[in-house]
Amino acid sequence: MGDGSTTAHRAIPSWTRTTGLVVLIAASVSLLTGCTADATPQPSVVSEASHYALALDTDYRLVTIHADGALTTPVIDDEPIAGDGARVAPLDGGRLAVLAGDALIVLSDGEVSLSATCAGCHGLTATEAGLVTAQQSFTPGIDFDLVTFDEGLAEVGRVNASFVRSRFEPSLMPKMRFPTVEASVDGLVLVSAISARGGEAGNGRLYGPWSLGFYEQDGTLTRDTEILGHNGVGPVDVSSDGRFSAVQQGTTWGACYHGEDVVIVDNRAGEIVDTDPVTTGAEDEQMVVTAGWWDGGRYVVDVTIEHDEGEQCEFKRTSLRGSIDAETGVTDTSPVTTHTWGAIGEGCDAVLSSPVGPLWELTDAISLGSEPLKGIARILHAPTGSDCDG
Repeated sequence: MGDGSTTAHRAIPSWTRTTGLVVLIAASVSLLTGCTADATPQPSVVSEASHYALALDTDYRLVTIHADGALTTPVIDDEPIAGDGARVAPLDGGRLAVLAGDALIVLSDGEVSLSATCAGCHGLTATEAGLVTAQQSFTPGIDFDLVTFDEGLAEVGRVNASFVRSRFEPSLMPKMRFPTVEASVDGLVLVSAISARGGEAGNGRLYGPWSLGFYEQDGTLTRDTEILGHNGVGPVDVSSDGRFSAVQQGTTWGACYHGEDVVIVDNRAGEIVDTDPVTTGAEDEQMVVTAGWWDGGRYVVDVTIEHDEGEQCEFKRTSLRGSIDAETGVTDTSPVTTHTWGAIGEGCDAVLSSPVGPLWELTDAISLGSEPLKGIARILHAPTGSDCDG
């Protein structure tokens, strides 16, 4: 990056073949070359499977899981990498780009092959042009800059971008994550930020609605969609044909629970699709998302439904798998107990799984095959679907 803090460990192969996921990063002008992580990883199709998974240990540091169950800790200058809030962008050749804390890194074979200081960055993904980030701009009338980095993590492009004043509320930005790239599709970058109708709940938390903006890579905003998003939105998962996005959003936050659900956005129209809810049909439900993925034109999501049983903070739980038809909005549900995160190793024969439940309850509950993985708190990335071919 521009501060000369890039460290090359070994050369990286050709740049990503991954299509259109992009990152926005915000930082002060004095941190023009910095970046920090803020969101969760997004699924993507890569040209070769990475034969390892990336996870967080119980101290929320990055750790790689290998097919034989071995755990290794990527390091920079012999120090583990804090990974809470990390975002992952799969690259070709089985490599992963990771934004974690103040570090922007590339992992090859589970080890750091390239690193750069990236203070104040939010989100990460890859495009044909390279890694794209965003930083807060102090240019009058400009809210943030879209920044592009090449395969050596050097800045190679920067453009200005701004919000629609009637829809976004920049004054709330210091109290939350900065505008964040959630995904991209057909050359448009999807950026989330608090809506002008949003506000502060008085306990330091922000309530929605939020706006999901569709930006050209030259910084032009083409359209935006309002998302409820109490306590934020994301991750955003784009369908393989690029037509739809599944947007995870917060719905409520209370002393005993917080709720989440998923909305489907028609990317062409920039509008929310009317879909059936994933529900048991009971009253006063709260839903928490474990994870979701696209299966053709359907978005499949594993969730936990909590039902208030009348006692304070006493809930009955039901785990469901919802399959949402993005075209019609019809949702099919079925019971589920186990979520499969992906598979690693040659042939992807080592399956990573966990019970369906809130992410914050997965510590020591994740298994590789039939063996539990002790000391693992969360899976950030594991090869799935076409990633496992060959």
